Parts: sequence; C-alpha cells; structure tokens
Amino acid sequence: SETGSATVDVQTILDDVATTTAVFSEIPVTLVTSGTLILGIGTTTPVIELDTDGDSIPDITIEPDRKVLTLSELLESLRTTIESLNVKPHLKKQLLKKLNNLEKKIAKQKLKKISKTIMHLNNQVLRKAGKGKLTDQDAQMILELLEAIENALSFT
Repeated sequence: SETGSATVDVQTILDDVATTTAVFSEIPVTLVTSGTLILGIGTTTPVIELDTDGDSIPDITIEPDRKVLTLSELLESLRTTIESLNVKPHLKKQLLKKLNNLEKKIAKQKLKKISKTIMHLNNQVLRKAGKGKLTDQDAQMILELLEAIENALSFT
C-alpha cells in the first residue's frame, strides 16, 4: 500500500488570533489511515489516535513532538529574560518599555503595528549587541523569543 506522512499543527484561536499549541510531525499515513484529534482540557496536551488498518479501532496514540509555548508564556519568558540581563539599568528599562508597548498592541490586535514593534525591538537588540552593550548570547536569546512570538501570532 502507498505510504506517506502528515504534519498537524493544532492552534488555539482567541479573539481572532491563532496561536500554535502543539505540532505533530511526520505522522505515518496510508490510504486507509484515519485519525482522531483528542483535545486536551485545561493544561492537558492534545493527542492523535490513529487507526492504521482501517478497522475503526485506534491502533496507536501519538503525542505532539513538542509543546509549543503559548503567546502569553513567550511574552512572560521574554520579560524574565530581559529582567535577568546583566546590563545597564537604562537599557533594561528601554527594552521593558518596548515589551510593554508590544503587549499593549497585541492586546488591541493592532496587527501591522505589532509586526513593526517586533522589528524595532529586533533592530534595537542587534544595535546594542553590535556596540557590546548586550552579549551575543543574550541578544540571541531575545531574538529567538521575538521570532517565536511573531510565529505564534499567525493571524486568522
């Protein structure tokens, strides 16, 4: 029989903003494979029950390859990262102000402004790292979180 693979992204939609909550990659499938997504309640991670032989009885249960942080978890992680930086208080204050600004725009769903704010924060981090005011490691951590935030904000 023919085989292939499928990837399933599970997203939560709240106030017209979709955030990825789980990713199931490279699920093996055939022409007779069927699956049922079992959504988690509260903090329970969703799973997929797969019927691989077409008899309507689940044969395997697949867990997501990785738990994707929610938007609020990513923002909180970015705040914690900035607060723990070993930098001049003025720089920390600037970065936190930009983060607060970003959070307000996300709350108001100002989509174009969110993207612009993330870009400005990215550029500021790169400039400060270039001038040695931020370590490359700190800058990298912040940039990765910003990218994850931007990815989490896939708009419907």
